Order: sequence, then structure tokens, then C-alpha cells
Amino acid sequence: MSDSGGGKTSFSLQQCRFAASQGLKSAFFSIEITDEEAALQAAAQQAHMSLGRIDAITLNSKENAGSTGKADAARLRPVT
Repeated sequence: MSDSGGGKTSFSLQQCRFAASQGLKSAFFSIEITDEEAALQAAAQQAHMSLGRIDAITLNSKENAGSTGKADAARLRPVT
């Protein structure tokens, strides 16, 4: 186990997203972060941007223009 801020949630979310991208069913849940925080992390990972910059809305014009479609693609969907 790691202390708070060690990247455990980010790593887990990344593994889930990778499995889903390979066509495998995957699910992500956390008792430590909200759905919105998980969605922001997924968007940041997909867009290859810092979560802090997305959260603080400090994107430059190029990042802002390029992030729109990527954030939609990173949206978490329920497993059916």
C-alpha cells in the first residue's frame, strides 16, 4: 500500500481504461473519490494533460481546442 497521493487510484483507472480499450469488460469504482473526480482523471489521462491544469481550468488555447473530443471519449460508461 501507498500513502495518499501515491497514484493508486490513477494507476487503477489507467488499467481499467486499457482493458476496456482492448475490448475487455472492465469496471472502476472507488470509495476515495467521487464519480466527477474519476471522470476528470480519465479525461486528463486520455488528453495527456495534468489533472491539476484541467481541474483549475488553466489550459492554453491549443490544449482547450484539442481536449473537447478527448474528454468525451474518456467519459466513464456503466458496464452492461
